[in-house]
Amino acid sequence: MANIQLAKNLLYLRTLYNLKQDDIANLFNITRQACSNYEKSTRTPDLDVLASFAAYFHVTLDQLILHDLKAEGFTADSAPSSVMMESKTPYMQGIEKNTGNYIYLTEEELNLILAFRSSSDEQRKIVTGFLNSDK
Repeated sequence: MANIQLAKNLLYLRTLYNLKQDDIANLFNITRQACSNYEKSTRTPDLDVLASFAAYFHVTLDQLILHDLKAEGFTADSAPSSVMMESKTPYMQGIEKNTGNYIYLTEEELNLILAFRSSSDEQRKIVTGFLNSDK
């Protein structure tokens, strides 16, 4: 079952940032039709795409899926305080740990993690072995 609130938020955020569906398609490496389906609630994005949307628009996954961003007055200039803003820090992404604290990553660190995640098991073993060799 599709999430109606998610669909409304995706449409709201896209228009708030003055983006077209083609822009979203190019930014997130999806088709324009997929973007349209997400906004019409006929299809739900997978978790990776949802996480990318949340990071790009500076919202949490909870906010993206469960909250009415328009009714809450979310704007491109004033994201809620629980969201890490690019203008406040040079870091691009935060990962919340169980402690409620965030680990902030630089763009380079984020790219390394994404490259590691997309590598083969053999490549991961080599990288992990190299990183653990100094210990």
